[in-house]
Amino acid sequence: SSEIAPVLSTVLDDEDDEEDLQTVKGKLLEVQFSSQKSRVNINDQDHKGRYYFDKFGFSPFDKEKHIALRRSYVEGLVWNLKYYYEGCVSWDWYFPYHYGPMLSDLVNLDSMLKDVSFSEPGKPLLPFQQLMACMPPSHSDLLPEPYQPLMKDHTSPIAEFYPRSFTVDMNGKRWPWEAVVLLPFIDSKRLVDASHSISDESLTSEERERNSVMSTVVFAQNQEE
Repeated sequence: SSEIAPVLSTVLDDEDDEEDLQTVKGKLLEVQFSSQKSRVNINDQDHKGRYYFDKFGFSPFDKEKHIALRRSYVEGLVWNLKYYYEGCVSWDWYFPYHYGPMLSDLVNLDSMLKDVSFSEPGKPLLPFQQLMACMPPSHSDLLPEPYQPLMKDHTSPIAEFYPRSFTVDMNGKRWPWEAVVLLPFIDSKRLVDASHSISDESLTSEERERNSVMSTVVFAQNQEE
């Protein structure tokens, strides 16, 4: 290469002096290391570009999309911290991506943190609604019978929430449970509206009780006993 040529000329022009040879050897190692370092940096950049394109469809020029992804990720961090230290700040918030940004891209966070805010807390889903939001249609039999068609019937107003086929991205992992399952995100408002089509009269008294929000019960052990 052009970087190595001047070093080689030194070898050809000088006599076989041991000190000169050691100097040239050192220069060659420096050139080799610098070249490898450049290749690593280029490969890192290429990996990052491929990651964002493969997982999100983002190009390096989609600045606003990259910023939106980072902002949502930071919001998720804040949501989790608040949840554990203050309580749920929003029952409606969710992370609208299947993958997160690269850690090296989480920079200039102060401005993002200042902009993080959540709307009114809202209220949690009822138990049957929650089951509809997290179970596959093959487990719909865990719901009362009137709810089951909402998950299994292709004419259901929320049928697209429960696709019969979907992509499983192994994402470089080995075991199926480590994969990223690319299911559609559920619109909780549409799910709640669909569940309202089920009349309470169609449920048994026991099922109505199961589908209610009750008081939290905390069990504690008396250390003195």
